[in-house]
Amino acid sequence: MKLRSTLAVSAAISALFVATTASAFNILSLPAHPSYETRFMAGLQWNFGTSNPELVLGARRTETQSDNSVLGGKFDLAIPINTVDFMKPVVRVMGLGGNRDVQGEFGFAMRLIDWKPMLSLDAQGPYSTAGFNLGLDWKIDPFAGFNSLNRPSAPYKFVARPPV
Repeated sequence: MKLRSTLAVSAAISALFVATTASAFNILSLPAHPSYETRFMAGLQWNFGTSNPELVLGARRTETQSDNSVLGGKFDLAIPINTVDFMKPVVRVMGLGGNRDVQGEFGFAMRLIDWKPMLSLDAQGPYSTAGFNLGLDWKIDPFAGFNSLNRPSAPYKFVARPPV
């Protein structure tokens, strides 16, 4: 019984010492947890293949890991801003990956007026994008523009603090 009490007191003193030392030097921290984020976006881009400005509306879902790597998906609709091509919007569904500063996006695109399938490849940075849509006829439609998407959110980091 005396040995058990001595061990309990020793363990309590050791734990108190470790907690006090760790909080004094701020070295006791829990690992970062991934952050999940959904953002809706709007933007303007210039399609060099069709020589038209486009209004872009969409949404992006991201997961940021503790090492700042980002994975996710994006959906957008590019609507030409002119009276001739207004009824030829392009819908894109893409996967994305990269870091918080730049994400590469790759996926499937479809022009709605004639159901023309395309592949889409682009890079998304803070408030900017550039890439191209590649039709099955090997026609490339490059584009570049600005949108409302900032960097994905940082992972959550919890730091143990001593009680006040």
